[in-house]
Amino acid sequence: MIDIRGININIYNATDMNKSELDSLEDWFNSEFGYIEIEWAKPQWYLIMKYDNEIIGRIGIIKRRININSKNLEISGITGAIIKEQFRGKKLSKIMLQKATNFIKDKLKLKFALLLCRDEVVPIYKKCNWYIVKGPTLFEQTTGLKEYSKNTMVINLSNNIWPDGVINLKGLPW
Repeated sequence: MIDIRGININIYNATDMNKSELDSLEDWFNSEFGYIEIEWAKPQWYLIMKYDNEIIGRIGIIKRRININSKNLEISGITGAIIKEQFRGKKLSKIMLQKATNFIKDKLKLKFALLLCRDEVVPIYKKCNWYIVKGPTLFEQTTGLKEYSKNTMVINLSNNIWPDGVINLKGLPW
């Protein structure tokens, strides 16, 4: 059993982090998602969850202007949400996602957040009020524009309605 009082969550601007910290977070991302042959965007912020001063969870946060049916929309992206294996199944991902979406809504003042995910983690996000959008979702790679083949999910952080249509991330995916 985890004592939630031992958990500490902070959000850091990536530009304020040292190379060693960033390399460690990127290595963790690559060990979890490196099998996917996609070049990913680097987060602008990191949510870091610690338990007794050990990093046990991370979420990358990106702010970007994307296109939906050729109309601009400024949103946030959630990337690389990871919790160490021994801490999974304890509802900590819900706590991390809530902190991340609060930051996006309250500090970044954005109305939507978007993430890309595998089928097996969709239920986790759905429990946190994320929902699948149809797309298709397009993103840039060095070889040209590609279509994401898995799930695109959003969370509405306002009373606005997510527009249906072709989603162009206007850069590397997250």
